[in-house]
Amino acid sequence: MLALNQKALEGSKRTLKQVTVRYECTLSRQRGMTLVFIRDGASFRYTLARGRLLTALGYKPKNNENKRVDECFTKPPGFLQLNKRITNEHGPEAFVSKRLSP
Repeated sequence: MLALNQKALEGSKRTLKQVTVRYECTLSRQRGMTLVFIRDGASFRYTLARGRLLTALGYKPKNNENKRVDECFTKPPGFLQLNKRITNEHGPEAFVSKRLSP
């Protein structure tokens, strides 16, 4: 009986790993951007940041995942930094997330 349980457990782990890899590839290849976050005290923390749009804007998943929302996306996306007119017109503060009052 123990051998059957061990075999079932190994099969489940293998399947879980395959599904996880497929999920990661799907999220990374999507055209848009997926952001997942959880409550972290009075703020929120990103647990996932993936997609082509994220990288097209010059951000990397590793720089946003497992960080609080107010620690992420603090400067304009990379393509805006290249366009001095837009950056000078709006300034970096236009792209910083601010808490809205009720």
